[in-house]
Amino acid sequence: MNTLPGGELEGRRREVHRLAVEGRRAGIARRVGQVLCQGWLAVSRFEEVRRVSSSTLSLGHDAGAFNDLGRALYATGDRAGALESYGQALRLYRQVGDRAGEATTLNNIGSVHQARGDLDQALDLFGQALPLHRQVGDRAGEATTLTDIGRVHRARGD
Repeated sequence: MNTLPGGELEGRRREVHRLAVEGRRAGIARRVGQVLCQGWLAVSRFEEVRRVSSSTLSLGHDAGAFNDLGRALYATGDRAGALESYGQALRLYRQVGDRAGEATTLNNIGSVHQARGDLDQALDLFGQALPLHRQVGDRAGEATTLTDIGRVHRARGD
């Protein structure tokens, strides 16, 4: 099975996503778009992530698409756009009670604030994310957040 970006499977997924958007099939567009974006984010294909996330969002709000878009915007230097996208994702995750999504998004927002030099805000956001990761049993998310907290303390000279 070809799962690498750029292969025949990617081409088929792109076409399914395009048809789903054209046919206003939001559920399909979201699922396929998420698979495409996760693969592209892993190999720094941020423009493709922006295009697919934006077209998915044309069908309505989706926390996952906002989060993917935020990651692409952040990676390309658009911190304000990333914060806006992450803020939308956070609101949606909270509306549906998705604590795992909320924790990941809080961590993403914290990373943007850390990059902007707002270390107190970053530390606060990481502090909000940590108990949520623990609550849902996300050990990898917990480890990431603890690492991020450590980086903030190191940057502050603590």
